[in-house]
Amino acid sequence: MINLAVVGSSAFGLYVKNITALQLFPDVILNYCGDTLAESIPVIAQRVLEANNQVLLIGPNDYMKIKDYVQIPYYIVSPTLYDFLNIHESISDYSRTAIVIRRAHNLDLTLLEKALGIRYNKFIYNYNDDVYALLCQLKEQGYHTIVGVQFVVQMAESLGLKAIYYYTQPNLEIAVGNAIQIAQNMEKERDYLEEIQSILENAMCGAVCLSYPDLNIIYANQTAVNMLRCSPQDLMQRNIKDMISKSFYKTISLGQDASEISQFDFYGVNVVGNVVQLKLRGTISRLCILFENASNILEYETIIRQEIKRKSFETHYTFKDILGQSEQIKEAVMQARQFARSQSTILINGETGAGKEVFAQSIHEFSVRRNYPFVAINCAAMPDTLIESELFGYMPGSFTGASKKGKTGLIELANHGTMFLDDIDALSPGFQAKLLRVMQEHEIIRVGGDSPIPVDVRFIVATNRNLKQLVREGQFRNDLYFRVNVLHLFIPPLRQRKEDIPVLFSHYLQQFSKSIHAAVNNQMDELMLPLSAYPFPGNIRELISVTERFATLFDETRLNDRDYVLKLLSYCLDNEDEDLPPESIVCRTPAESEAKLDKTQEPLFEKPLITGDYKADLAEAENKILQIYYQQFNGNMTQLAQKLGISRTTLYNKINKKQR
Repeated sequence: MINLAVVGSSAFGLYVKNITALQLFPDVILNYCGDTLAESIPVIAQRVLEANNQVLLIGPNDYMKIKDYVQIPYYIVSPTLYDFLNIHESISDYSRTAIVIRRAHNLDLTLLEKALGIRYNKFIYNYNDDVYALLCQLKEQGYHTIVGVQFVVQMAESLGLKAIYYYTQPNLEIAVGNAIQIAQNMEKERDYLEEIQSILENAMCGAVCLSYPDLNIIYANQTAVNMLRCSPQDLMQRNIKDMISKSFYKTISLGQDASEISQFDFYGVNVVGNVVQLKLRGTISRLCILFENASNILEYETIIRQEIKRKSFETHYTFKDILGQSEQIKEAVMQARQFARSQSTILINGETGAGKEVFAQSIHEFSVRRNYPFVAINCAAMPDTLIESELFGYMPGSFTGASKKGKTGLIELANHGTMFLDDIDALSPGFQAKLLRVMQEHEIIRVGGDSPIPVDVRFIVATNRNLKQLVREGQFRNDLYFRVNVLHLFIPPLRQRKEDIPVLFSHYLQQFSKSIHAAVNNQMDELMLPLSAYPFPGNIRELISVTERFATLFDETRLNDRDYVLKLLSYCLDNEDEDLPPESIVCRTPAESEAKLDKTQEPLFEKPLITGDYKADLAEAENKILQIYYQQFNGNMTQLAQKLGISRTTLYNKINKKQR
């Protein structure tokens, strides 16, 4: 509901009742707050404020009285030709009727005079104190009817004259409609300001607004407060002079152009930023300092350089590299081959480590774009402050640290090829909108540039999250979702296609060590039992790591020890229930391995021998006890350490000390 206040004559009060009774404005509450001729201005102003009104409707004379008491938007209800047309039938003799109107509200009634064939007798006054004398003069001149505002009407009636109030209800109805529009516009403006404030409060860069020319801080967003390691009270209403570098302060205090990015100290923190001049009607009214911590920018640059391979945009995988005999993986490959023949955007869904980029590269290699670049970027590894310049490029000197020659963006480098955006769900809503435009219009604008650059790029995007759910939660733009979800490819996780595990394990084991692969090839069926039982939350990426760990730790001198091989594999799978003594997984020299083979039948602990040396005999007794417990727990070092109430490290040290 919209609350509107009406202040004016008692006739205004009657109009408000009529309009409310007729329900002309069902979504509006009209509050008649009083007549300035009958009540004091402070009392009326208090009523206006208490009713939480959004707009005040009031005549021009009353506005001058109340404007210093009420600070809400006003709509001035002024007399119109429509008013005089409505009171036309109430005037019997225009020759004896006088229109008494203030000079500031004078109307040109010529049009009505021509239309009605009449002549208005207008009499102008400048101040309310002039009205009584004017009315007396008009009475002496033979005028018997006076048309005017409320106080003119009351004064004329006190002199025995007929008086007509020229404000009519239709005028107030029109005013209410206009006031509704003002209130709605104010609500939109308020929503807009709240959106702007929300954006500023959650922006990655700090923002501090200054009054001009005194340069007192009147606003600081939360990012600025956090970056400067202070409280809002430390900044608000304080002059910025003692907080900022002298050279930078001099530049902004003189009103000079400081739009170029500069490096300066702000509240003891080294930052990089610029100043935006906020102007009203061509005059500077505010200054806004936008800045970023200099150390953060260096970190962003490091992340980007580590993430992006700029020298080569070639692929390393094809569909031949996607291994597996399961129906799920065969169907995914078949669908991907079909998608590769089109030019449409592809959305790849799959868990971490499932092989999303392998599929993306394979699609590119199978498409007509195979001879052009394949450019991949992980959106989660790049902050919003730099992703635009990396993807779109920038013009020379666009910001501090920018190359003097400018830089071509990754999308432009991928022209005629494929752009792969992994973890697309990590993009902020603001940048999602920019990416949507690029994907629809097939053109980019470099940072600092003003002319679009056409690009011919096929987009493949990937995520391990449910984009549709993110759209429902407001974390992902629905328009971008519909744009990227043209062709949808789902990569099944490894736990849903366990029949592929033997093929994958055998393939990667052969890559890491052909000799170990040949040695354990006849034990593959046994090895598949723990492998198939393991859920592989990291999918193929984890299986590759497990295989590499197995090949690295494998002791080739124990090929015939099946228990060892199975325990080693369980250890590599991070099964906490299985444990291996350290000598079973450490690397040994060939000589050490031969020595170990000679002692394969030797017990871990020798039989104690009483020598008469107390310390030596005590150590031998401890070894005997350890041997009994070791056999009791079948060599499980974790359970043995728990039983003895010591750490595994201490247990290993005791065993190694004995063996030395």
